[in-house]
Amino acid sequence: MNFIATETFMTTICKVHYKILLFALLFSFCNSPSVYCREYKNYFPSFQIIRNNVVFWEKIFSEISENTAVLHDREDLSIIYETVPLLDSKLPGAQQINTKRLESIRKKYISTLTKLGTGAPPSTAAEKRISAMFSPPQITTKFLNAAQGIRIQTGLKERFMDGVIQSGAYMKEMKKIFRSYNLPEDLVYIPHVESSFNIHANSKYGAVGAWQFTRGTGMEYMTINSLIDERRDLLLATDAAARYLKRNLENLGTWPLAITAYNYGHAGMKRALQQEGTYENIFRNYRQGHFKFASRNFYSEFLAARNVAKKLEQIPSIKRAVAFQRFSVGLPGYAHIDDITEHFQITRDDLRKLNPSLLPPIWQGERYLPRGFLLQLPYSQKIVRLANTIPSDIFKDQQKQSLFYKVKKGDTAGGIAQQFGITLKDLSKANNLKSNALVYIGQNLRIPESAPRAKRAKTSARQPPTKTIAAKT
Repeated sequence: MNFIATETFMTTICKVHYKILLFALLFSFCNSPSVYCREYKNYFPSFQIIRNNVVFWEKIFSEISENTAVLHDREDLSIIYETVPLLDSKLPGAQQINTKRLESIRKKYISTLTKLGTGAPPSTAAEKRISAMFSPPQITTKFLNAAQGIRIQTGLKERFMDGVIQSGAYMKEMKKIFRSYNLPEDLVYIPHVESSFNIHANSKYGAVGAWQFTRGTGMEYMTINSLIDERRDLLLATDAAARYLKRNLENLGTWPLAITAYNYGHAGMKRALQQEGTYENIFRNYRQGHFKFASRNFYSEFLAARNVAKKLEQIPSIKRAVAFQRFSVGLPGYAHIDDITEHFQITRDDLRKLNPSLLPPIWQGERYLPRGFLLQLPYSQKIVRLANTIPSDIFKDQQKQSLFYKVKKGDTAGGIAQQFGITLKDLSKANNLKSNALVYIGQNLRIPESAPRAKRAKTSARQPPTKTIAAKT
């Protein structure tokens, strides 16, 4: 072998060794517990078993109007029985009319599927169309199961578009937060599934904000008390969501499982994983506890929302909201909201938009802004100058104490409001009472600042309770 041949041979060997070494390093890197290795893999796989579900939700998010209902099979989302136009929900009586009509149509399909489930051959064009949606084996059993699994889904096209527009004000900062935790940026699209990116969302189950944190889970990651609820601040809630999702990933191992756990709960998802072994098996087989339609479809909805949102974000004609320029000021003491707005020459409404975590007692002047609160202000040179010249007498050493009234036998919310010369609306708002304004014996109600001083002085419950009473007696 001559010198040139030897050099060529050695170069080839070195290249082979280099590739082997590189592969070994990547293999080692991607089998470590670090989240970094997942950057080399596909974060969010679209399994074959969920393809129909992803397509279904893409249509719901991008094609089907809010005034349209889709009747479909609960298990197989490729089976769509009918698309029904609805009356505009804003019209008087529309909801009642729509509900009655949809129930009538649903019963029609139940009757047809039940008939086919008895083995009767399809005789009408409608029955033949429905029959063609199912295939052997055990086709009669499939008909009977389908009769019990008809679901109605209204479109979300307009609401989803609004969410994409509003998200423009936050996306850059949200992605930055996820990067800071070494997590995939695409997780920012989860609020499209949770709330259509509605930062003011409140569910009937007590979930709050765009990320829809419940109070219990939220308190593990955020400040939630009578004065502050950080679930209402999208960026603070995003930081909490990043930490929660990271914990899910560390304990469950894959993003399909971690994202599903965001809806179903970490403990429940862990039980499902122990029983079924993989996400695909869970989707296919698991039906225990509260793992129902919403949890089973959550990951599919996330994939669909991400796909649709990314496409809409690239359309130049869709003008998305612009990010706020903020300036943060840490408060060295307690301060009345009016003193702050007066010093910074800013309206309450503008200040409220930038500080959504602050609750009514602050805005109503019943309590001071907490010491150490990071106040968000609109950025300008003037605001920066004023931040450096805040008068020291604005700040107090102690929090302003609220007045409380302890509910006695025979009391009603209306009667208590009348006793203190305030409106029932103000009393309900100050205590987060439900629409029926139901109160309970032993409950401590906060009396708003608007109550006349003479009537406020009559109460014997001058000290705040040591614990907020929220449970029924």
